[in-house]
This record gives sequence, structure tokens and C-alpha cells, in this order.
Amino acid sequence: MKKMSDGFTLIELMIVVAIVGLLSAIAYPSYVEHMEKGRRVIAQGEILSFASAMEQWYVQHGSDYRATNVDDVAPNVYASTITIDGTAMYNIAVTAVTASAYTIRATPISGTAQYGNGYVQLTSAGGRSWNKPSGLIAFWE
Repeated sequence: MKKMSDGFTLIELMIVVAIVGLLSAIAYPSYVEHMEKGRRVIAQGEILSFASAMEQWYVQHGSDYRATNVDDVAPNVYASTITIDGTAMYNIAVTAVTASAYTIRATPISGTAQYGNGYVQLTSAGGRSWNKPSGLIAFWE
């Protein structure tokens, strides 16, 4: 009489490995996309904080968004980078400024996980946009 041994056969083990591989192939891209979106949302929040600082400047300096009343230079009212989890992920700057309007843009820094994910921006009129990697402009989610 032959004794049955406990354990897994090679076929059973290969089936488990295939299932784990399949689940990983589906889950990892979703995880990466979720993390990119989370970092982009943080950048959007930082842009709103920057806009708040610009509005405070506007009120305190005679209804003018510019650093001086004669040029189109933005005031230095906010940090120039957005740091997420100890890593600078975005450069943030005022890309256009006049006496009565501005545009703030957060651009991913080259070599970071966000690079290639498109920039996000906010105008003084409240226009919020995201330049997706595909080149399409979308509103913030």
C-alpha cells in the first residue's frame, strides 16, 4: 500500500504563482495611478494655498498682484517647490501676472514619480485645469 504524502504538487504551485502574477499585473498599475492622482491632489491644494497668499498680497498692496506697480513680476509669497513625502515633486510658480490677474502653475520635476503626469494650474478667475500627459486639458477632478 502506497502512503500519501502531504504537500503541494508542482502543478498546484504553478497555478498559484500564475494567479498571483495575474493579480499583480492588474493591481500594480492601479496602485501607481492612485499614487499619482494623490500627489496631484496635494499639488492642487498647494496651488490653492498659493492663491490665498496672492489674494492676501492683493489686499495689502493696493489691489495689485504684481511685486511692484511698474512691472509684471509676481511677489515672492510662497515656496517654489511642493514637497511630498520628503521629495520635491513639483515646481510651483506664477506663470503670468498683471495688476488684476495671475496664473499659478505646478509643474512636475524631472526625475520624480510625477514627471510626465502633466501640470496643474489655477487662474485668479478660478479656472482650474490639468494638462494631461495626452495633451488634453481637463478640469480638476
